[in-house]
Amino acid sequence: MEKIKKWFPLGINCLLLFSLIVVLSSCFSPYAEDEATVTISLGGNTAGRMAYGPGEPGYPNVSDLRFEIVFTPTGSSGSRKTITADGPRTDRIRGTVAPGVYDITMNVYLRVGDGHNYLYASTSVTPGAPVLSRTIGPGQNQIMISVGFNADVRGNGTEANPFKVYDEESMKMVGRGTGDFADWDRGSHYILIRDIVLTDNWTPIGINPFTAFYGSFDGNGFTISGLNINSNLDNVGLFGYITTSANSIVKNLRVIGNVTSTGYGAVGGIVGVNQGRVENCRSDVNVSGNDNVGGIVGNNGPNPGGIIQNSYATGSVTGNDSVGGIVGYNLNGGRVVNCYYDGPIITVSIDGGGGIVGANSSPNIVRNSVALNARIDDGNVFMGRIAGGANGTFTNNFGLFNMSVGGVLVSSNNPNDANGANVTLANSHTVGWWTTSTPTGPGWTIHSNRAQASEASPWYWGGGRPRLWFE
Repeated sequence: MEKIKKWFPLGINCLLLFSLIVVLSSCFSPYAEDEATVTISLGGNTAGRMAYGPGEPGYPNVSDLRFEIVFTPTGSSGSRKTITADGPRTDRIRGTVAPGVYDITMNVYLRVGDGHNYLYASTSVTPGAPVLSRTIGPGQNQIMISVGFNADVRGNGTEANPFKVYDEESMKMVGRGTGDFADWDRGSHYILIRDIVLTDNWTPIGINPFTAFYGSFDGNGFTISGLNINSNLDNVGLFGYITTSANSIVKNLRVIGNVTSTGYGAVGGIVGVNQGRVENCRSDVNVSGNDNVGGIVGNNGPNPGGIIQNSYATGSVTGNDSVGGIVGYNLNGGRVVNCYYDGPIITVSIDGGGGIVGANSSPNIVRNSVALNARIDDGNVFMGRIAGGANGTFTNNFGLFNMSVGGVLVSSNNPNDANGANVTLANSHTVGWWTTSTPTGPGWTIHSNRAQASEASPWYWGGGRPRLWFE
């Protein structure tokens, strides 16, 4: 298969169904009896698995496509005819071919803003089978052909061209690729290019320091739903263990599901152990475990990694010890900044429970964060609206007024301790309170609408709460 300047190697089955209408009629030429006019009409994506396309939100800026239809004489040494046209996805291609029997192949190139043409798809008319022969002759009726493309848009794993994750099977390859995905290793860069629904019991990506993920995963504003984990292991989450490196990050991602582990601990809705960074993430995951259980991260740290910022969680969190709405155990330099928990309840069987972090050790930092859960139930000691225990540094944090903590209604005006200052439920639904600076508000930058928000400045106001740029 020829390439034009750059190309994506084959390997990902990404089905794009188009209709080819081969219109065969006489041409206005002296040799009309020896020619046929071919019109190829390309429809939209009807397969529901378009991984990369023009005009799709969140995808690269594709100005248009280049279509190339190749007619190769079947079983003869005759000349090959190529019809090429540039245009949008619904364009038509017209040209002429001599009568005969042809193998028909379609190539589609992306014409992108940098002026290069990238091979997007190449297929025979019948995917997975020998190319389809068609007899071309004057006066034939229209021939409808469904075409499926085996298109590879997966990238090469660099920061500039990350591997493209597009379905459950490719998600399973992140950091542990085999076969055609053997180069999808633990230190590569990945980007999600569509919403994914997981259907199998999920095995976390990296389960210990020896298999830990140390690359980057950009959710690109998409959602992974259906996360379901029932495990007896430690270090459990969508990602089990993320270790410290310059690239270690999970960002711009929403996760929906349920995570349960009967192992010792480090259980999170998105990451079990985070020694890297988690940014611009939303966890709608109900999390249950033994020790160090968090709505987003189980264990956060140690320094220099362990950073969680501009993220929030909404699921219930249940555990025995060190149970928090955002982080279970924030240790050895871990930092939680500009986060909020808006879940229904945190349940602690033994001790160590907080609306943001279950346990916080020195010199850890919790800053500009807000706990809006109504209750923290059951625990005996070391419980607070923000954190279980007073270790570490607390700066400008707020907890729901009269939150029930172990059966006691808590009210405080100190934004710099483990209970944080009061915020009423009514104020928590007003953007003015969130943007007010200390000591009466967290002082966040919140845009008035989604169009103004960005990855660098991710919050906007919607539905009575701060929302991330991609929601």
